[in-house]
Amino acid sequence: MSKLIKFLDDTRKGHRATIRMDNGDPCWILVSRTSISIKKSKVRLFKSKLYEEKDIYKTAKAAETLRLLYLDDLTPAEMQSPVLKSFTNAVLHCRSFAEIVTLLHGVYHHLHRATGEASSDVLQSLSYFHGTMQALPLSKTSEESLEPAAPSISAKIRIERKKKLSLALIILIFGITIAAGGYILLDRFALLTTQKHEGSPVPRTPQFPITKFDQRQDREPGVKPVEEDSRVNKDTAAESKSQQVPIPSAALPERKAIEGTQYSLQIEAFKNEKNAEALSKELQRKGYNAIVNAPLQGDGTKLYRVLIGSFENRKDAVQAATAFQAKEKRQVIIFSSNFRR
Repeated sequence: MSKLIKFLDDTRKGHRATIRMDNGDPCWILVSRTSISIKKSKVRLFKSKLYEEKDIYKTAKAAETLRLLYLDDLTPAEMQSPVLKSFTNAVLHCRSFAEIVTLLHGVYHHLHRATGEASSDVLQSLSYFHGTMQALPLSKTSEESLEPAAPSISAKIRIERKKKLSLALIILIFGITIAAGGYILLDRFALLTTQKHEGSPVPRTPQFPITKFDQRQDREPGVKPVEEDSRVNKDTAAESKSQQVPIPSAALPERKAIEGTQYSLQIEAFKNEKNAEALSKELQRKGYNAIVNAPLQGDGTKLYRVLIGSFENRKDAVQAATAFQAKEKRQVIIFSSNFRR
């Protein structure tokens, strides 16, 4: 059992024992009073004060490795010994790596005290060890090996890192949620504001037929006034009176004459009737109630005015003019006319 005893001697001295199995895989085993661990491949090991075994399956794997190592070191003569068979059965029934190591360390210490050499009579040491093994509280050792140990320093560091990463992730998600909510609220507010402005209807002005009576125009701020006299031609009035059929006064009910002023928006004024008609048709296509008004001037000529709308007060006319100028980008004049009916 030279391999096994050399391995135990290395572990007793606090060294890391390296054993290469038959299949070529290296196996590192660290043994101490409080913890025992086994790792394969390139896994870093810690000393006993920093490493505690927590996983049961790792302990079971370590026990199986040590059993194979023990059986590999047996000679044919040793395997026929009744005492060795009894010890082998005891090893195979151990439930944890710690129990097996306890047994093997007992063998090593007995050999070392008895002969001073690690290669003393194996059968004699096993016979002594077999009696020692019978007195061991295996159940207690097994229960202690299965108890979860306190987390190591490296485990604590990993736990702290995970906590910090989790906190940072929560803060990041919270910030993204707040930013997304703010963006949605701002976008919704902008949409509502746009709909409010676009949905505000332009005040519709009452449409009245423009009465061609005595007319005058008022000046708007910043607009050049046009002086016009739109009085009714006296000859036309006289002719209309001559064509009227006299009706007895008793046949018609008396009614009071109504006098007032109507306002319109003068878009343009032309001396050419065709230009005025063309502009009037263009405005009509856009939905405006446009007409051409052409009273006689003092010199006997006509001035063709393109008018839209008919308002009973100046305030409504000013509001309509403001809306028209903002939409059509064209200056207008408030045109007023007196009527009597």
